Amino acid sequence: MKQCFIFQKLLTGTLILLLQSVFNITSAQTSQKEFKRNHSDTIPTFFTISYLGVGMLATNNHSGNLDVSFPYTTMDANGIKTEHTFNGTTNELFSKQSIELTIMTMDFGKPNYTLSFGVGINTKYGGSYWAFGYGRNIYLGKKEKSKIEKLKKSFWIFRPSLNVAYFNFKGGTLGNISNTNTTIFLLDQKVEPTYKYNYDSHTVNADNLSISYRQNQIGIEPKITFCTNPYKSFVSIQIFASCFLPIWESGGLSLKQSSNTDKQTNIVSNGITNSFNANPDITATYNNHTFHAVPFHANYIHIGIIFGLNVLSRPKS
Repeated sequence: MKQCFIFQKLLTGTLILLLQSVFNITSAQTSQKEFKRNHSDTIPTFFTISYLGVGMLATNNHSGNLDVSFPYTTMDANGIKTEHTFNGTTNELFSKQSIELTIMTMDFGKPNYTLSFGVGINTKYGGSYWAFGYGRNIYLGKKEKSKIEKLKKSFWIFRPSLNVAYFNFKGGTLGNISNTNTTIFLLDQKVEPTYKYNYDSHTVNADNLSISYRQNQIGIEPKITFCTNPYKSFVSIQIFASCFLPIWESGGLSLKQSSNTDKQTNIVSNGITNSFNANPDITATYNNHTFHAVPFHANYIHIGIIFGLNVLSRPKS
């Protein structure tokens, strides 16, 4: 994990220097004018769509125990209510390397810049991410007489970018409450002993209500990418490294009903609804230290490769 931290600082510092130099507005406007002068007043447009990507996500070591307790009430079929206290623990936290799958990315831009959108899932922690970004295109290869010649002949592009990303992950099941023929009152919610699915057409008898930890965050994600030139290649290959730095974080409890006889489950509420800092009934400790927002900062490094197609590009000969 020490190497991960060193690489994170190196990537962040490098990107800050790159972004300061290549995101110069005056330079970008001058470059666009040069493309117009040398390209019959037409600036080529490209659109890349990708559906296949895999990468490795590495985070700092967040091992240890997360302990949660809160009061709740149960009511049986005869209407008799009983007071309880839930006590749960998990050590399945965000502390190991995991596989991140890219479901889809879309890149749209002009010769000098790229607007991007991406969505993916984490195979180990049951999380997902969404990202929007802006990047600059630096064409690699031999020096040419003009930038339009560079655009037409370069096969690879170096693309530093800055993204705004949302990321969440599941930190393991804290425990279960029996839901069989029992109504549960907890965290300002009422959980019935049955639930429905398939557009409310099928009713299932619930047996368990599982309590899990989920952390949500929004952050900035500096990213560097080596990708094929969309004006040169129909196939898109993107090799990237990024660093997620959270600026907003929220930890909470996810509630999910399940049945012993039916595979369909029902999510009652997510971690945002039952956040620790919004519900005073929840007591949470991480390695015996009380917290009220999140147990740790979930920053990470993401390295991977994405394959796709350049479905729209208009390079001129």
